Amino acid sequence: MDIIKGAFREGMRYFSLYSSDSDVIRITGYLVKKSDIEKLNRGEQVLQDTVALGLGAVKNSRILERKVRDNV
Repeated sequence: MDIIKGAFREGMRYFSLYSSDSDVIRITGYLVKKSDIEKLNRGEQVLQDTVALGLGAVKNSRILERKVRDNV
């Protein structure tokens, strides 16, 4: 099954694919690298300003502790 070709055939032009072991995650609408969040949390410099927004969500909402639930 070719998901991407099927999506284009159905008219989808924007979609996201994620893996559970990926360094890039979507937080508050931004794509943020987990490794950059860890750097910023240690006081190190990062290149993207969106990492600061992601770090706030990580600290305040504990989003990295969330888990995917099975629909039972």
